[in-house]
Amino acid sequence: MKIYSQLRYTNPLAEPGSPEHTYGHVYQLVLEQRYGVEHLNTYYFKYLEGLAIDEEDFRTKLEINERFPDRCFIMLNLETVPWSICDTSYNPKPEVIAARIELLELAKSLRPDCTFAYYGQPPSSDYEKVTSFEHKWIDLLEASRDLVELQDCLIPEFYFRDVVYSPGWSRQVAFTPKRAKEWATTVCRTLPAMFPSTEVRPIMWPMSWSWAKANSGYGSTDFEWTPQKAIESRVRLPVWEPVLDVVRKECKSLIIWGEGHAPWDANADWFLELIS
Repeated sequence: MKIYSQLRYTNPLAEPGSPEHTYGHVYQLVLEQRYGVEHLNTYYFKYLEGLAIDEEDFRTKLEINERFPDRCFIMLNLETVPWSICDTSYNPKPEVIAARIELLELAKSLRPDCTFAYYGQPPSSDYEKVTSFEHKWIDLLEASRDLVELQDCLIPEFYFRDVVYSPGWSRQVAFTPKRAKEWATTVCRTLPAMFPSTEVRPIMWPMSWSWAKANSGYGSTDFEWTPQKAIESRVRLPVWEPVLDVVRKECKSLIIWGEGHAPWDANADWFLELIS
């Protein structure tokens, strides 16, 4: 299985304050050279008002060969609420779907040698919506078919929740190993059945998103990571393992996202399971 990553871990040997100390480029090189993990090329859009983006920045950076090498895979990141293809009830937003198609067509025209996909599209992080009998998720996929089929692969988001964090998100549920496997299996089998010509390349984050929110205040303005918080927020192996097992069986590749804020640990349970 091909693995892409954008693991960003502190390198304790680098000079404090340097990019290498903050983002661990040294460890990315180790992953590439020792384990064959390929660097994930990502473009983060600069947002303006509404559905407007800084198109000049997009055009300029996408054409920088040193940043995006020839024939590379590029993940496009549009993570703000206005750019979500659905509302909180999973009803499609046609104007956003059309805007995303327009941006993707522009990217392909600027770099016809590269392949592209949007991060987290189609959305897959809501266990209840994906696995419920309401078929909200299926309906959304059908409504966004033109956008889905224009992408060179699909990047469903497999992020984990050990606790229910927000009472306002009533459909957010804590993951048991059984739920995690059911969720991953539904996503990894439904997408190829609906879009057989498009590869499914899930993105996995070895961290419990809800643990970080509930116990560390992740996302708040005064939040500060510490190595201990980063270690404690790692996803539990009993939940990570069944999802990884499904991805290995159903997909040809996956993406590992990481933002560690702690020294790299090659003996972490999630990593040992990944390379086993």
